[in-house]
Amino acid sequence: MYAVAGAALLQVTVAGLVWAQPATRSPLAVTGFLLDERGASAAGVEIVLRPYPSRYERALKELSHPGVLSDAADVVRSRADGSFSLSGATVGPWQLEIRPAAPGSAARATASVLHYPLLAVTSPVALAPIELPVRHALAVKVLDNNGQPVEGALVVAEPTVGLSERHSRPSVYERPERLYPGFDRAVALSDTDGLARFVVPAARSNVVAWASGFGPQAVEAESGRVTLQLASGPGVTFRVRDSSGEAVRNVVIRTTGRYEVPLAVTDENGEATVAVTRSERSTFLFESIGGAHAEVGPSLGPRKVTRPNRELS
Repeated sequence: MYAVAGAALLQVTVAGLVWAQPATRSPLAVTGFLLDERGASAAGVEIVLRPYPSRYERALKELSHPGVLSDAADVVRSRADGSFSLSGATVGPWQLEIRPAAPGSAARATASVLHYPLLAVTSPVALAPIELPVRHALAVKVLDNNGQPVEGALVVAEPTVGLSERHSRPSVYERPERLYPGFDRAVALSDTDGLARFVVPAARSNVVAWASGFGPQAVEAESGRVTLQLASGPGVTFRVRDSSGEAVRNVVIRTTGRYEVPLAVTDENGEATVAVTRSERSTFLFESIGGAHAEVGPSLGPRKVTRPNRELS
């Protein structure tokens, strides 16, 4: 461990991986309908067909890192009767991203994206009606040690349930009457008043906030309004290198445990700084493109982690 401008500096080595490219497959055509919980048609909802993203890609997106997700194959809006049609160059794996707009009264809010996986399938695909959940408004206020608003804090609202509680798993031999999309976490930056506003598809959410110079804080909250007060913490600067000693950029650093929240991405020098409140107990997970990852505790320094078909240090 090295001292750098009052912050701890740790070096982490991450071994890279090479992934085989899938063979070219035939085109995909998908049709379906969007309904609300009352069975009424959901018109004008944006639906995106995109290659299925990895956890690494989702983390970069949550940190507003540009150009991380694969380009959408098709983008449409549901018709007046809730129907939609999408097409892709191959049969998968894909993900449907369903993006209901925030209500007019919550126009400044960040709405959770709903998702439904389309894995290797035979085209064309006629989906059962997709039921959209009732959504709930959630406002998160982020304060510092002195009770003052924190602008620019990264705030994550993750529903405590992964999909609608109305979902029931049919027999493997039965076609489901309705499909229920999964719930993505919503991510926003707090404004000048320390507020981050969300529209989420569940009555309760796990809320995590983090800002430069402050350690992450978490709470389980009901829809409505919740306040998080951040505690200042020392900076820990991580330096990430590959097995040949070269700097590795775009490595995601996240917390571990109940809330795995992305905190930072390494720069062109392979470095990123995060704040912690109890460095002796903090553990961080490092993940690079291709799935290579390592786990590090700041007080312990880097340690080697072995997984099937991959070895990281």
